[in-house]
Amino acid sequence: MSHYSSADWRLFSRGGLERARRFRMQQHLLKCDSCLQDYLSTIGEREEEMAALLLPPEFENSLGNFITQKRQEANRIRRPRLLFNYAAAALITLALIAGGVFDTVTAAIPVLLKETRSFSRMINETAAVSWSDELVETATQQIDRFFSTEED
Repeated sequence: MSHYSSADWRLFSRGGLERARRFRMQQHLLKCDSCLQDYLSTIGEREEEMAALLLPPEFENSLGNFITQKRQEANRIRRPRLLFNYAAAALITLALIAGGVFDTVTAAIPVLLKETRSFSRMINETAAVSWSDELVETATQQIDRFFSTEED
């Protein structure tokens, strides 16, 4: 995304651009926080005073009331949805309990643990004893070969 310079934003704020470019810059402001900050930094006291003349005196209060109303509406929608989600989770849990899913899973756990222990023992017995013995034996043979070739 290409950005506009501060000089471009000053021209934009003073209305010194052709219509098509002004429209592209307006669209860019909607997407780019960096350029929005640049544009807002070009606004001076004169522009603030002119904007204040355009806005009705009750604008700030009506905007605050509107925001408060929208937040309350959003909260009213969220609460029933949250209650619905909890109710759905409870129903699914009850269905799984009634269907015996948890009983099946909990009955399988001891069997799985027993199998895991037996595999564990087999691996430890095979790897621990034979692997270390083979390592020592191979190292000893290598050392013996090394010394026997030096003597020859």
